[in-house]
Amino acid sequence: MYLAPLNYDRYFKKIFGVEKIAKRFLEDALGVPITEFSVLPREHKITDAARGIEFDFRCKIDNHYVVIEMQQWYKTDIIQRFHLYHCLNTALQLENLPTKIIDVIDDSEKEIRDYSLLQPVITIVWLVHHNLKETDDYLTLTPIDEKVLGFIRDSSLWTNASLEQLKAHREVLLKKINNNANGLLWMQENKEIFFFQKNIVKNIHNSAYRRWFVFAEKTLKNSNTKEDFDEYTKDVIFREMIRRLKVDKKDTEDINYINTYDENKEKSQRFINGITKEALINSQVELDNERDLKEKAILLAEEERRQKELAETNAKEKEQKIANMILKRYHKGKSVSDISDDLELDEDEIKKIIESFIKK
Repeated sequence: MYLAPLNYDRYFKKIFGVEKIAKRFLEDALGVPITEFSVLPREHKITDAARGIEFDFRCKIDNHYVVIEMQQWYKTDIIQRFHLYHCLNTALQLENLPTKIIDVIDDSEKEIRDYSLLQPVITIVWLVHHNLKETDDYLTLTPIDEKVLGFIRDSSLWTNASLEQLKAHREVLLKKINNNANGLLWMQENKEIFFFQKNIVKNIHNSAYRRWFVFAEKTLKNSNTKEDFDEYTKDVIFREMIRRLKVDKKDTEDINYINTYDENKEKSQRFINGITKEALINSQVELDNERDLKEKAILLAEEERRQKELAETNAKEKEQKIANMILKRYHKGKSVSDISDDLELDEDEIKKIIESFIKK
């Protein structure tokens, strides 16, 4: 192993602890130049009752507070956890939020926090093995008017409305999402961005951020060599990363950390595989049960149809038998009244059958 895995916690924090490296990554990931950049503390105690929170990396760039989190192992709660970090990154601005003086009803003054100075927050989640069932390189989530989602999800509207109606509806929604009353557009500057390493390394393109994830993917291979990173030595930032990630065979602490991490990663993968296998088994059982239920429903429907046909046939045979008995007596010269007495049938019914026979 030439370089230690960038995706392992220790080395991820080691690399992103270097300001110029973190700054370049954010410029490449966000696609914007950064003029102001300052690294912020990673560890925080939220309340006496809450345990400490430690970000992988936290900084302030221009007019945004940014958190970078790397997630390698399988966890079911990553959406909720990283959204919590995202919210905390906003709340932590209370530490240094300036105050302002306002007038109150009794002509006195009151000092309050100036919340207008809160900065938007961007949370970047670097997912190594997960892709949230997406095929794109990344997924960006930002607050937006719920009516926009309703517009997109309204299948009836898209099926029945004319193009002119759709355009008119869109114009109404554009006004909503562009409404900046009281700084509403500030909400849309808050973003949670999930980068999918497994997708990025497969999707060939020339985006600036791709080289970071390909570099990380190369470091994950235990057999990585110096030649694997030749293309990166032309860039001063990546040369610095290579220097900091070089594995010293004499450093037993580093070697033990990597080995232990690999063992835990294998255990985690076995756990994931176990869950996946169990899920597949349960899914197959559900499919089998569903198929059995469908087959039973089909058989039941077929039996009901057969019974209905049989009942209809029996009813027709019974009607024909009665008609034959009536006509036989009628041909022998019996009156309707006599036939009614013999067969215990209503005279009107007997008349209808006889009249039907006469018409034929």
